[in-house]
Amino acid sequence: MVSEVFRLVFFLFGQRRHVGPNTAHWMAEEDAEVSSDQAGPPRPKQKEWDISQSFSSLRSASKETIVQTNNLIEEKEARIRVMRTNIVATSKLNFERERQLDEVDKRIKLLVKNRIKLEDAASALDSKVVDTKADEKDATFLGKRAQYEELFRHLQSRPEYLAKMARLVEAKQVPSFVQTVVFDMYGDQYEDRDERLLLLCFRHALQDEVSSAANRGSLFRANTAVTQMLSAYARRGQGLAVLRTVLEEPLKALTSRKDLNLEISPQKVYAQLIQDSEKETGQVWAEERSVSDEVAAAHPVVKKIIEQHCVELLEISDHILNRIVEGVDKIPMGMRWVCKQLGDLCREKFADADRYQIGSLIGGYIYLRFFNPVIVTPDALNFIQVKPSRIMRRNLILIAKVLQNLSNGLEFGDKEQYMRIANPFIQARKDQIQAYFEKLADVDDLEDSWEIDKYQEHMSNKPMNLLLSQIFLCHNILWQNLAEMCPENDPQHAELRKHLLALKEPKPFPDDRVVVLQMANAGKHLDRTWDADLKNEAEQTVFTSRAKELLLAVATSLPEKSFESAKGDLIEFLVAQKTEALANNTALAEKLVELIAVLKTLNDKGLLKQNSKVLSLTEFLAIFAREVQNGHERLRHLTKRLDLIQSADQSISAHHTYLESRLDLYRMYLENVKKGGTTLKETTKKKVKDEKKSIKFSLQTLLDENVVTKVGSEIPKKFYKKVYFRFAEVSPAVFKVEVTLKEGIELNVLDKPLDLALDELLRKQEAHEDSLRFDSVELNINILIRFLNQHFVQA
Repeated sequence: MVSEVFRLVFFLFGQRRHVGPNTAHWMAEEDAEVSSDQAGPPRPKQKEWDISQSFSSLRSASKETIVQTNNLIEEKEARIRVMRTNIVATSKLNFERERQLDEVDKRIKLLVKNRIKLEDAASALDSKVVDTKADEKDATFLGKRAQYEELFRHLQSRPEYLAKMARLVEAKQVPSFVQTVVFDMYGDQYEDRDERLLLLCFRHALQDEVSSAANRGSLFRANTAVTQMLSAYARRGQGLAVLRTVLEEPLKALTSRKDLNLEISPQKVYAQLIQDSEKETGQVWAEERSVSDEVAAAHPVVKKIIEQHCVELLEISDHILNRIVEGVDKIPMGMRWVCKQLGDLCREKFADADRYQIGSLIGGYIYLRFFNPVIVTPDALNFIQVKPSRIMRRNLILIAKVLQNLSNGLEFGDKEQYMRIANPFIQARKDQIQAYFEKLADVDDLEDSWEIDKYQEHMSNKPMNLLLSQIFLCHNILWQNLAEMCPENDPQHAELRKHLLALKEPKPFPDDRVVVLQMANAGKHLDRTWDADLKNEAEQTVFTSRAKELLLAVATSLPEKSFESAKGDLIEFLVAQKTEALANNTALAEKLVELIAVLKTLNDKGLLKQNSKVLSLTEFLAIFAREVQNGHERLRHLTKRLDLIQSADQSISAHHTYLESRLDLYRMYLENVKKGGTTLKETTKKKVKDEKKSIKFSLQTLLDENVVTKVGSEIPKKFYKKVYFRFAEVSPAVFKVEVTLKEGIELNVLDKPLDLALDELLRKQEAHEDSLRFDSVELNINILIRFLNQHFVQA
């Protein structure tokens, strides 16, 4: 809970802790959630009120209204604090769960291919245990705990080191490094200090990336630690809520259209035309099956289909584009600041770059790393509850392609000639998207003043929970690059070098579990004033609350003429009023005596402070008067912020529930495998009979129905009516095909029975595979599926 004085100072700008003079109007995400008016230049400083103005404002206020408004504000702030805490914790947990699911998915694929053991696959589901106490058995870590705490305190306060490390980390270690920086070292996105230092880390990383880039085209396209850090940052808390607000509705509507097909590649449309024709008629396609793009595009039916698909593709792309552009004010301020850095750094590096080229770099972050992954895979965030079909996934990819080229400011060329049909759309919308990028980047910068250094000096009292593997990773990156990270005889890096030399060469820990590093100590990094503020917070709250109560009472009791011309020192003014009241109004005099005493205590103990500046009593009075005057506006502002933070909380919690349900599904699957099953369905459905149904057809009949398209020369035509194929459904949508011969005939048609799985046939069909060859016969996949559906699935 922040101190009452600081709540007064920053009430109009939302809840704050110790912040710099320009921080309040732009830094915290919740302000960005409420309005974009904080994205412009710094607001002009309000003229300080004198004693007369302040008391006049307090006198005109209704005490009952003030109490009621303040109670509502307290209630909403309490709810916001709870939700913010949940968002911070759950965002980190979700990132861990996503990593865990990726690992489990990889291991299950290896398990299916019999390349790893069941125990190895199941181990990926294990959760790490937090070490809340020193583990005496783990001497490797225990003996260096204090040294590691010193090292991570130093790294946390110097984000430029983490930015350098991001360029040195190996690809396989990137996810762990991203978690360490974005969710563990600076995980509290609603804490100004954490947010500032993380953004400073990004600034250093972006400066390094831009300065080393050979050209604009190579910037931020690779999947590096820096780009993954930016992506993870964008998906925290409010970012996920923004994605849901902007994209969930159109993506749900889009994917609910089961028959929607937006394909505009001539060859793919032609192949689909063949499939549809053969499935519908049961007749083999009479024209050429394999043709060039040019021939396919010239086909009259294909041409008409592509024209229809293109119209709908661009309409949907335009709708999603408008949703994105209209949501510019919803983008968290930190993400907008990153966009500003990209633009500013690239203007410096590439002086000849025009607005479209600068915009494409911003689009490379905000679209490619933020919006695009969700458009392509909305099921990954549970925006849709079913996995998209192959055709629907292709629809999403085509939409993403159009919007990505638009964000890059590039028209389609020879590489994807069929996409050129979208070029007029890109030309027509390029100024709209550039205006969006420019508005997105129109935010204040972090001020380059001593306040930044003050932030770096302030050490957090919050402990840091890290896996032993994360500790080893950071230590190892630093040690392996010691000369580059902290050159010898360079005083600027002497402290980091001292920490590393004290720890010596890192060795992997024997196990991997979570340990707690304490970030607060009595060392020189801990800001004593900051610590004193926290210790005196309870006393501060009591005195400021009482001072406000008495100021209201005095302002409404004093004759209006008494403070019409009040100037100078507040205590002198109150003492003069006390002297006059002693003769006429004993109750008022008593209140004045107490108010004077309370204000003197606040002043003498130095409890009225804004960062390093001590507030005068007159300034405190003016701040309180403005708070009272603007109570309703503050309440409206806070109510809107509460709604948006609640939306973020709901989005991040819903995503967590979805991730946990997927992990539970994997657990059920592995448990079933352990018991001898192969699929989840076997745990809930009774085993089917070995053979549900069987039917027999002669080879000639299958040829007549176009199921069989080719027969090897080893089977004479005179035997076509004497060779029989028996189809048996051995389990749902799984078939066995055996060949029987009329008595007296000896032929080798099939070496062994065929196994046909309908889902495998459908997969081949989706890949536009036309035929299936077994020994002496070739089957048409499209017509075979139609045949099986007619005789089994629909029977």
